[in-house]
Amino acid sequence: MVSEGLVEAVELEEKKAIYPRIILSSKVLTKMYDEARDLYQLAQLLIQCEDDFLCINLFFLIPDFTVTINNINKEITRYSENQRICDKYIWLGELMNYFCIWSSMENQKEYYQKVEISKTEAKNLPCKILNNKKITHKFIYIKHVYFRYPMGLSILKRSFNENVEICFNENGHSDSENIIENNK
Repeated sequence: MVSEGLVEAVELEEKKAIYPRIILSSKVLTKMYDEARDLYQLAQLLIQCEDDFLCINLFFLIPDFTVTINNINKEITRYSENQRICDKYIWLGELMNYFCIWSSMENQKEYYQKVEISKTEAKNLPCKILNNKKITHKFIYIKHVYFRYPMGLSILKRSFNENVEICFNENGHSDSENIIENNK
């Protein structure tokens, strides 16, 4: 006998996750929200990817990223000839780059407008992106939406672009439409 939740988790993992992430169904998100004692803690646990999935922040409890960065870079090099596996490490690397460089609120606007990066910027990234000058995956830390907008279940049900727009509308930026357009 298998529970409905287990079946749903396996389907999400096999058909939607693609990258090394733990994506959460709307049922699980609703339950987490309903039972959360501290909404800030809940917001710290969640990242929204540009494909609209909310997932667990894999780096939430890592105090020093050095070992993780070294391991990601080693695996990107190791699997550079196996695109399917290498893409998973590149995704992790881009998530790590987001947290190391672009997750501060001062850098958010630049990040969401950026499509390509310069050679100098590429050299300064903690994680390699090989020969790709494009940022191929973007994220939003739900904690940042929480700071801009009252935390409610609606944040967890909005699309990635809607949450990015909320961050910039609440932050006084008038060009949020340009930011969203660059993400399409």
